[in-house]
Amino acid sequence: MREPYTVTHIVRRFGPVGGMENFVWRLVHQLLENGVRCWVICETADPSADPRIQIVTVEPAIPRPRWRAMRHFQQRVETVLDARREQFGIVHSHERCLSHQVTTFHGPPMGHLRHAPWYRRWSRRVRAWLDMEIEELVARHVQVVCPVSGGIRSSLEALYPALQDRSVVVTWPGVDQPMYRRCERKKRLLFVGKEWKRKGLDRAVEIIQALRATDSGYTLTVMGVDPTEVPSRWRRLDGVIWVGWKPSVPYADYDILLHPARQEPFGMVVLEARAAGLGCVISDTVGASECDLQDISILAGDAAMSEWVRATQALIDQPISYQVSQSWDDVATQYIQQVYALVQVNITDT
Repeated sequence: MREPYTVTHIVRRFGPVGGMENFVWRLVHQLLENGVRCWVICETADPSADPRIQIVTVEPAIPRPRWRAMRHFQQRVETVLDARREQFGIVHSHERCLSHQVTTFHGPPMGHLRHAPWYRRWSRRVRAWLDMEIEELVARHVQVVCPVSGGIRSSLEALYPALQDRSVVVTWPGVDQPMYRRCERKKRLLFVGKEWKRKGLDRAVEIIQALRATDSGYTLTVMGVDPTEVPSRWRRLDGVIWVGWKPSVPYADYDILLHPARQEPFGMVVLEARAAGLGCVISDTVGASECDLQDISILAGDAAMSEWVRATQALIDQPISYQVSQSWDDVATQYIQQVYALVQVNITDT
């Protein structure tokens, strides 16, 4: 493969507006700094994107139902690619697309639904998502699949034996440099995540109640969750602060991240919290538990509440430390050397 070369990323929203979207945003900008020509095909793009990035926008779809919106996006992307495919070089998808050589798989797979009860398995919605997942992973153009954690890799390989004919490379996200803070620990806990059921907010609420039963100095701030969507009794609890969605997380204002998720493909908040000096108490279903992190307690999801409490109390007593598992430059270098280098495609310099 010649240098410089071109990579085109496919994502519906190009901007730092969510976990997957932030991954794409940071990766594209870092690839650019490493000499890779970058295109992005999307529905919307943040105006602060580097002007060197060539952005092609397609007609947005009606957002609901989601599977129809994704089919709409898929079709619009194919129209763009068909019109000038050679110009786009390596096509790297982050969505449920068709004619890409590389896909990064950011979420839990849905393939297990093939074994669900017939009334779920044969719904139009489930059929559509299963079909699109198969297309994303094992369509004839696909050469490299990049799950964002080893756990997702294991699930995908169990569900899709055809992946043995593709290269599978785990690519963890990166994180910014340490966000240093200069303060003492004050027993301030943090929960972050919009999908609060999957991310274990109910467990976090139990943990803070158990902690406050012995020390009322503990507080829990819940960020990213719409308070109107949770049980009303939670909103009345002492020591629980509901702040809703914020464009950025002020990690330096807190001491411990609670992330007792039931299912979390990676958990970028864990890396961000450690870079800001927070200790982390997480479940073993969080993909970030695979990273070699310090000041982090990993518990089984069904661990006794007393274990969650002890783990949190122990980290509160630890000195503040900062840790970056890998930078976005590391991630870009991995894609260049271990992913794009595997792709066989004729690349036209533009």
